[in-house]
Amino acid sequence: MLEFQVDSVIFATRNRLQGVLTSKDVVMRIVAQHLSPGLTLVEKVMTANTECATMEMTILEALHLMRDSKFLYLPVLSREDHVVACLDVLQVTSAVILMVSVTKFFFILITDLY
Repeated sequence: MLEFQVDSVIFATRNRLQGVLTSKDVVMRIVAQHLSPGLTLVEKVMTANTECATMEMTILEALHLMRDSKFLYLPVLSREDHVVACLDVLQVTSAVILMVSVTKFFFILITDLY
């Protein structure tokens, strides 16, 4: 994670999601418990059986799923259940804010025309 400067890593076997290791997992399950990062197995500290978004899910639905599940990261699956992305809460929140801003801009633009 440090080498590639990422906050989460998806673990999959034959394109099937096994779990997600996040920076929160590292802090809460390794650092806080004084475990050795070099000796601790990923499968012991990753978030297994995580909820996932689908390609058909809206941004708002994904944000609600993250809030309800208390996840900061959300894997996205294709129709074939292959992992295609991993969103973080900041990306999803930014997308919602952008959607609201664009909608508000067009609403103001349209109302100014009339």
